[in-house]
Order: sequence, then C-alpha cells, then structure tokens
Amino acid sequence: MSTILVSYNEGQLTVGCSLPATLTPTAEVTSESTAEATAIVTPETTPESTAQPGSPVIIVIEGPVQAININIITIYNINIQLADNDPNLKIIQVGDIVHIEGSPQGSVVTGNITIIAITVVVINVEVDTSTGQVWRDDSNSCANPPPAWAPAHGWRKRCENKDKKDDKKHGKHDDEDDD
Repeated sequence: MSTILVSYNEGQLTVGCSLPATLTPTAEVTSESTAEATAIVTPETTPESTAQPGSPVIIVIEGPVQAININIITIYNINIQLADNDPNLKIIQVGDIVHIEGSPQGSVVTGNITIIAITVVVINVEVDTSTGQVWRDDSNSCANPPPAWAPAHGWRKRCENKDKKDDKKHGKHDDEDDD
C-alpha cells in the first residue's frame, strides 16, 4: 500500500490509479550515492461475503400496525404472518407499535412476500400475565398513567419528571408550594 501512495505522490500512477508496467526511476542527487526506484506491487483481494448459500434470512420490522386480518398483521404495507395460536393476536390492535423478527416467504419476482414471524414484541403495550390486564401507552400524552405493575419505560421516561421540568421552566423549586 505504501508503494502505491509513494507512486501517487511522485505522479507515477496512470488513469484508474494503476501502476504502469514499468516505472521510470527518479534519480536523486546526493553527495554520497544515487537512489534507485523499485516497484513492488502487492495485490489486495476484495473480501468475500460470509453468508452461506441456503442459510436462513431474518428480516426485522418495527412500526405501527396498519391492519389485522385473522393472523396476518400489516406494517409498512408488509404482511407478517403470526402463528394461529400466537397470544399476541389477542392483544395487538391497529396503531400498536410492534417489533417483528421473521423469515421471508414468497416471491421477490411477483412482490408477494410475507414475513413469517419468529419473534413478536409489542412495544407500546404492557400485559400483566397473572391477571391478563392490558395497558396501552398512547405515546401522545401523559394523561394515561400506567398501573404499578407495568414497567411502561417509554411513558415513565416521557412523563414522570414532566412536572419537575415544567416547574424549572417557570422558575419554581421543589421546596416551593404550588398554588
């Protein structure tokens, strides 16, 4: 690589940045010796893909559910097939934010590709597995606080310190009484 950079700096590269078949030696005048130019070309290979033919492809899609048709949900106009007995089918509603990991099935030529879901995570919905109670984060306001059992990380990050932030904007401190 250093030989190529030296050749470039000395103006010896041809169009396309390749070295000429023979290099023209450039003499340097010194009081002790004369220098010789020697071209050493080391070819570099392009790394090959590590994907193995026939290995499974996993596609990840995260976004709002646009439609639900029995066990097929649509996100960004891509159909995702869940197993008929997937418990998420009882929870997911249009508008929910869902993270899907799955394998494609269908034809790229016709454009009819369906993703067969392997992993399904509903992002804005919390479910109490012991009671079946469901809580949804509307993502737009802080008007719908979660029950104590729900982690509701997005809501808590967005809303729990909102009053303190608003107080700081209006010049109030924690030790002042609110009117």
